[in-house]
Amino acid sequence: MKCAMGLRMIAEAKQAYLVQHPEAKGQTIPLSELQKYVGIPDITVCTNCPTGGSVRVNPIGELPTCSIAMHQKAIEKLEAEFKKESANHPSERWPDENEI
Repeated sequence: MKCAMGLRMIAEAKQAYLVQHPEAKGQTIPLSELQKYVGIPDITVCTNCPTGGSVRVNPIGELPTCSIAMHQKAIEKLEAEFKKESANHPSERWPDENEI
């Protein structure tokens, strides 16, 4: 799995968690809690950067990050593209940073 896609899956899982647990904003949620909000059997693969970067899940309200700048730029680009595409489909939008 590419690092940026793993970051995106983590971001989406955090958003889904926040919808059900609004009191969690600002808290760091264990991966075991986020597991049920991703569509893959093991969320830990999302935290393994294939080129050796360090992935941080970060608290709810912050995007996940990778220590490799190119991967971080890729997640930011994916976020921008998804927001643009989902403007026509509000129910399928990328979460705002305040919502993650």
